Amino acid sequence: MTGAGKSTFISRFTDEHQSPPMGGSDSIGTCTAEVGYYHCTLPGGEHLVLIDTPGFGSPDRPDTELLAELAAHLAGLYESGISLSGIIYLHAIDQTRMLGGAVDNIRMLSALCGTAALPNLALVTTKESHGQNAAERDRRTLESLKRSFWNGLIDHGAVVRVHDGTRESASEIVDALRWKRRKPLAIQLQMVDKGLKWGDTDAAQSLLSHNQPRPGSQNRLFGAPEPPEPIDQNWFSSLLQLASTVFRLVIFLGTLVVLSIVECFSRAWNWGWNLRSGNREG
Repeated sequence: MTGAGKSTFISRFTDEHQSPPMGGSDSIGTCTAEVGYYHCTLPGGEHLVLIDTPGFGSPDRPDTELLAELAAHLAGLYESGISLSGIIYLHAIDQTRMLGGAVDNIRMLSALCGTAALPNLALVTTKESHGQNAAERDRRTLESLKRSFWNGLIDHGAVVRVHDGTRESASEIVDALRWKRRKPLAIQLQMVDKGLKWGDTDAAQSLLSHNQPRPGSQNRLFGAPEPPEPIDQNWFSSLLQLASTVFRLVIFLGTLVVLSIVECFSRAWNWGWNLRSGNREG
């Protein structure tokens, strides 16, 4: 997500080992505008490449455009025989509300990775809160994230980590992923092996299906229930029409019953009158 600190995380890890990005942003400390590749040389001579991507939820570019760019890069890497060791998803822990876009992007992330690659996903919190009871507040927020929003990813192998802003913390997170068995992502398999266009992938379909804003979703508190769906006006009008019809039917049937009672009473009266007249004549 935008503002979660992706570029800052990379700068903490690369430190003095960083080299200029290739094919992307020209500043590692600013908000990422396009996909950038950062090459690092680790102690011992090992080479590592970190890929910085634009954050979803940006006011400057639609998410569909960002996903199309990311999908093109991922497909290109897979076609070149390069698999990713892991994906790091950053979430700012100081956000006390879960934006609707963030919830939708979690679904999109799951579809982009695919179930088989979720063990290579790290869900990382950044930007610790400050002030009184900040640590306890962050702990409760993290527990709510794990229980209510990330539980599906965690159940399939994704790990949760906390980044405290230091180079050591960033290194531990990257090191835990770079030794994992590399697996292609679902979006790579769908675009390259199956020949799908990016818009036909599961990730794109997930993003598009949840792209319409839901009332109250932009303000949702962590752990709060979903707001009620708005009443379908057509359904409500049909219900009123049905109620009116039933009411008229009840009135009609009531009228029939009254008329039937009056008719029966009239017949009984006539019968009794005739009977009395016959007795007098006899």
